[in-house]
Amino acid sequence: MLDMKTIVDVPWSAFAGVSSEMVEIGHIQVHTSELNWAMKILATYPEVLSDARFDLPIAGTALDLLCCVLWEMDNTPLYDLSHEILTKWSSPIKNACRLGLKVDFALDHLRTVTRAFLGGKASSSSLLEKRNILIEIEKKEKKIQTLEEGVRKL
Repeated sequence: MLDMKTIVDVPWSAFAGVSSEMVEIGHIQVHTSELNWAMKILATYPEVLSDARFDLPIAGTALDLLCCVLWEMDNTPLYDLSHEILTKWSSPIKNACRLGLKVDFALDHLRTVTRAFLGGKASSSSLLEKRNILIEIEKKEKKIQTLEEGVRKL
């Protein structure tokens, strides 16, 4: 069963370079260090906050943390990726989904990065290990699909 609780298990301090100052964009606040990402997201996906289940300050906080994730995704080379980093990134994205933010683009990018990471691991593995990794990918994709379906139903 899908647990729809929102858990803030990845604080801003987990991301390098997050400023302490906040700036207001419309009715939300983001860290000044995340302003460029927030502006890009809001310009490209203006409906990102339209179905938020909570008021804009809470949705804005989720968007702010999502910006930290996207900045780090953009600046982390594939060879520096680890399971821990992917897990750190997935939590704020899942929480944004649970809060009703339309962040399918972030889920899609996380899937792409995860496949690249697992594909890199697979290239140095035996055929049996490759098969096991592909099975794990399928399981993760099914979990993501279930999560997306649960979010759509809410």
